[in-house]
Order: sequence, then structure tokens, then C-alpha cells
Amino acid sequence: MTATTNSPQSATDASPPFNGELFDERCAELGATSEVQRAALVGVSIPTLHRFRKGEMGPRLTVARRFARRLNVSVDDLWPDTSRKEAGA
Repeated sequence: MTATTNSPQSATDASPPFNGELFDERCAELGATSEVQRAALVGVSIPTLHRFRKGEMGPRLTVARRFARRLNVSVDDLWPDTSRKEAGA
């Protein structure tokens, strides 16, 4: 039996790194200064937020869009695709 995750990507699939610095900055600007407040702001559990931070999993597109919308940034700002930049795209 194989384990599954809620994400189509996992850390082993080289999911783009989470821009935690920008995330924390935007959350603070919106008054969310604790991890509990940050997770509530973007609508995920604290363990899920920690998995994103550690790169253990990437979000589903709907979740990434919700993060971006609530923080008024782009999905690419939060999960920059470094492979595109390295390829010259």
C-alpha cells in the first residue's frame, strides 16, 4: 500500500520552495503575527503550513490561489519556480 498526500506535488517531486519571508511579511502587515493567526488567515491548519514551510509538500492550485488572494500577492511570489529561471524562461 502506498501513502498519498493531499498535494499533487511532494518534496521528492521538487516542489517549488515556499517564500516564507514574503508570507510572514504580508501576514504581519495584515495583523497576523502568530503561526495560529497566519494559518487562519490563509485557511489551512498549522501542520499544513509547516509542511509548506519545510518543503515537504506543495499546495494544490486552489490553495495557492487562496494564499495569494488573501495576501494580495501572486502565486509565483509565494512559490517561485526556480527551475524556470534557471532554464532562462
